Amino acid sequence: MFEPFSRCIDSPPIQDRSLRHPGAMGPNERPHNYLLGGVTLVETDIVYGAFYVLRPNLRGLGVGMKMMAHLVDSIDKPSKVKAVLGRGVPAMIEKYSGPPFYAVHHHEMYAFTLPREELLQMFPCSSNTLVPKSFKEMNAEQFDKVCAYDHLASGRDRKEFLKNHHSLFFTKGVALLDAEGNVHGIAGAVPTLHNPKLFKIAPVFAASQENACYLIKCITDMIQMPDAKFVLHVSTSTAGDWILKKCRDANIPLVFTGTAANSTYNGIIYKDPCNADLILCTVKAPGPDLHVTEKAGVI
Repeated sequence: MFEPFSRCIDSPPIQDRSLRHPGAMGPNERPHNYLLGGVTLVETDIVYGAFYVLRPNLRGLGVGMKMMAHLVDSIDKPSKVKAVLGRGVPAMIEKYSGPPFYAVHHHEMYAFTLPREELLQMFPCSSNTLVPKSFKEMNAEQFDKVCAYDHLASGRDRKEFLKNHHSLFFTKGVALLDAEGNVHGIAGAVPTLHNPKLFKIAPVFAASQENACYLIKCITDMIQMPDAKFVLHVSTSTAGDWILKKCRDANIPLVFTGTAANSTYNGIIYKDPCNADLILCTVKAPGPDLHVTEKAGVI
């Protein structure tokens, strides 16, 4: 089941001023239909807060709480039986931890960005007998095996999502296959919206560090852009902990991007079905990543 909820808050109409750019408004004027913020939730086996956006200059004025009230109304029925989760970025962790959500935080997420050459130096791979295969070059049987491996790692049957996601022209995906055609790891990559030279590598699922490094090489080989940079998101308490340690040991800047926040106001604590031993880099968001900062208003 995939059922989205969304709520947007905009300003009320004010005569013909509505066509004017907000930056041209006087101090006491308000534009018509000027998007102030929004929130989107997705219902699967959980209710997940996909994003919560508010213009930075409106923080602390009560607009966010108005959106939050809509959000709580939207999930009233499913939240009685399903866990409610979202990504708590640093600016919101304290707020999510209090009313009305009383969130607990299961793990932390960090991101780092490197150009390809430095990334491969950080995570070198030796010779490997496994053969890389692009998702877009696979037959149906091979892609079914990719979906089965994803299910093994994520704990969810995401076949339809993966089929749709990798039918898009901008997505990249690669799997490591043995001589019998069995899958031993998968990785994906997408461009980010704000920077055409920045790509997000996600996910990286593998049972060994050696295969993970090989996957990173293979997926970056698919990006034919000499000056491209790559951002990777890693969660604590997963197989990716060694990646975080390597970054810290090498003084690679790690950006704290938030937590997995589990609301407890409904008394339901989430039990993640994923196999953390296979997860090295997480999928923070499907599709081209917004990859925006708190300054841009994503909270």
